[in-house]
Amino acid sequence: MKHTFEISREELNVEWSVVCGQTFRWTYSDTNGWHTTLFDSVSHQNVFLGIRQTDDRLLVTSNSITCIDLLRSYFRLDTTLAEAYDLFGGSRTPLLSHAFQKFSGLRVLRQDPVECLFSFICTSAAPLHRIRKSVMGICELYGETVPGSPTAIYAFPTVERLAAASDPDLRMVGLGYRAKFIVQAAREINQRGGEPWLRSLRTVTYSDAKRALMELTGVGDKIADCVCLFALDKDEAVPVDTHVRRLVVRDYAVAIDGSRSIPSNADIATAFRAVHTNMAGWAQQYLFFAELYERGSWGSYVKLCSQ
Repeated sequence: MKHTFEISREELNVEWSVVCGQTFRWTYSDTNGWHTTLFDSVSHQNVFLGIRQTDDRLLVTSNSITCIDLLRSYFRLDTTLAEAYDLFGGSRTPLLSHAFQKFSGLRVLRQDPVECLFSFICTSAAPLHRIRKSVMGICELYGETVPGSPTAIYAFPTVERLAAASDPDLRMVGLGYRAKFIVQAAREINQRGGEPWLRSLRTVTYSDAKRALMELTGVGDKIADCVCLFALDKDEAVPVDTHVRRLVVRDYAVAIDGSRSIPSNADIATAFRAVHTNMAGWAQQYLFFAELYERGSWGSYVKLCSQ
């Protein structure tokens, strides 16, 4: 079934939001536009979502009558970008003001915590093309096809399926040493109450959510912050990788300690929050994507996602 949704590209740019390093399973085709499957926590079903965007309208293809509600939640349309810009102080630094204007429409997502967590476990010391291959491979191995979708596509597997996964099979899709992290983390989640426990972290504080995530095998500081920001509504989370470290040392060092010394991850996060308040994660994502864009990574990843 098809639906239309009115929204300007300045308020939601689908392409930038799904290729900026938050998620790894969106694919582009001439038939379905940008498309993937998402877990709908309301209906507890996997939903196909295809989006074709014009300047002020989305044409949405889905197998679910509630897909617009899912779209609103996933892209966090309850917050306008003007509100977000004011909250994270986008005008306080010229670098961020430029990034926000250039990439207006990029949004921090509200992903299902299961897919977000295990996708980011795949990211450790891996380039984008390998991450995407691994995540898609996990879905083909252990996910289910989604009934009613216009194209053959796999849903992200359940924690139960991942807990029973084969280490050699996971290594075959490029996970290497990360394969054992996937299986062990899934088993640990089951011991804590399964998927309901993981999704319940959305209701606790940022510090409690991050602490709980970092108790899982394969989850360090950066991965925990990614899940907090991209799945658990913890907008103060600041994932720190080499790109973020580079731009902070270059442009935010004075805000950290008045010197050009190399800061710790905690220093970087503190600096971002001092300047950009409890929406620092949004500021980080705009600056992170600007770095990828300037280095040409954005264009190559879009090609990788195109059928």
